Amino acid sequence: MTNISAISLLSSLMALACASTLLATAFPSTVASQGFTCQWDLTGHWELRQTNGILVNLDLQQRGPLFTGSAGTPEFFGTGSRGSLDGSVDNQSKFKMSIYWDNGAIGEYTGTVNQNGRLEGETYDRMSPASMARWFSTGTGGKCLGGLLGPAPQPAPKKPAEPDPGKGLQSPGKFFQH
Repeated sequence: MTNISAISLLSSLMALACASTLLATAFPSTVASQGFTCQWDLTGHWELRQTNGILVNLDLQQRGPLFTGSAGTPEFFGTGSRGSLDGSVDNQSKFKMSIYWDNGAIGEYTGTVNQNGRLEGETYDRMSPASMARWFSTGTGGKCLGGLLGPAPQPAPKKPAEPDPGKGLQSPGKFFQH
């Protein structure tokens, strides 16, 4: 390989590394969903924007990984909707929630909490699963209550067996006997 092609290859690899870093910064939820741990507290008011145009307001009360609360939509087609909800968030930042709307519909929400405390994911109506939409929170109200906000711990590598100091070595006395 010539020096010019080696320099070109090195430049390309550095550009790829920079692009990867920029993408991870621009889309932190992707980074968070790939092995970040934290026990999140989602207590408080949330506003979710769905790709189907519906805005959902949530008020959550959390105890441990489980939460309950209420949901509402502003006037939509002349009337707003209300409902109760329950859900959970685990220490891998995975979010799951069901909203039991007053009109009988049940909204299923799954997603993640990114490392900034923002929620995003997918939703569908349990009675009509084809009605899928993406959603995201307009704010970053999640609080990390401890745990590790960073890469998930990996199992410790196995240590190689340490040599037995007495095995395989001869004492000097066996070689130099008087």
